[in-house]
Amino acid sequence: MICPVRYVRRLYHAIGPIAQEAARRHHVPMADRQLDARYLKGPMPVLRAARELRSIAPGTRLRVLATDPRAVVDFRDFCRDAGHALISWSEVKGVFSFTIRAGGAKQEAAAKEAARHDTAR
Repeated sequence: MICPVRYVRRLYHAIGPIAQEAARRHHVPMADRQLDARYLKGPMPVLRAARELRSIAPGTRLRVLATDPRAVVDFRDFCRDAGHALISWSEVKGVFSFTIRAGGAKQEAAAKEAARHDTAR
């Protein structure tokens, strides 16, 4: 009989190169911050992400975990409208993972425009 620990080690070493090659082909960018929005429905995952994105510097990556299937469309539209970049998204066993790069161009432009209108009055 084979010891379970030895069996797992053999299996790991046998699968290791295959998993490493798959990881190289399907590289998912690492995130600087992570937000767990699993089991939230409707707009809540996007609203939580929006709050988190307001508090981080432009260019910082945020990884959001969500279970709502509608979140795919919600995050795509949110990133387009808010000026953030949806770098990647994936789904594994019902959990969606979104990697978003915080943008600042639209937010900064809107702030400058608002400041210009305030000084003109």
